[in-house]
Amino acid sequence: MTTKYTPGPWKIKWYDGYSTIGSADGHGRLARVLLRKTKTNNVDEKDANTRLIAEAPAMAEALRPLADDRIITASDREALAREARAILARIDGNPKEG
Repeated sequence: MTTKYTPGPWKIKWYDGYSTIGSADGHGRLARVLLRKTKTNNVDEKDANTRLIAEAPAMAEALRPLADDRIITASDREALAREARAILARIDGNPKEG
């Protein structure tokens, strides 16, 4: 199946007060994540939002086997669980844990 979104992985560039998400091939910025205006201007929240958005292609690919009409084996489930843990670790900012 072909997708209509820019293929991953998406790369993050960090700046003071905002971050950008771009295609891995370096041909364009896909998103700009800004610091939400609050009393605390929570940089950790902005960084977490950036990581979450950047993992969208990996999340989509990890979900595809679950949407297929095929039987999922125990080894498929183990592989999906490993991929889910790795994605969640990257989202949480702990890529070595996944």
